[in-house]
Amino acid sequence: MPLLEDLVVDARELDRELVASFLWPYLRIDGPTRGIIPQAGWADVPNEARVLLYLVARKAMRALALPLAEEAASPLEIERATGIPGGSVRPALKRLLKGRLIERELAHGYVVPNYAMLRARAYVRQWAPDVAA
Repeated sequence: MPLLEDLVVDARELDRELVASFLWPYLRIDGPTRGIIPQAGWADVPNEARVLLYLVARKAMRALALPLAEEAASPLEIERATGIPGGSVRPALKRLLKGRLIERELAHGYVVPNYAMLRARAYVRQWAPDVAA
């Protein structure tokens, strides 16, 4: 039985198992460059899901203490890291914001908040359920 004290956690901590199982079918993280390396599942999801996966990967990079200035990413950073054209990134961000899967941090960019992690995983899996099984 958990103790009351066990309820107190650091909000910066991340459910590493959840994030690893979420990202594994779609991408890997290149430690030295902090770039993403698409896997087979990456091709099975639309740009909107790729944006979400990239933002979760940035959350993972911070949790792994990889040198990254901010967890948040700007549309230009997302475009450069994923290869998705800017004209597709911005509409995807707008739809993800509307669905409350991401938040915008003023002056920093976009992040996946902790409260949305399970919904984000379910959202991505709807596009490629066989890949993420």
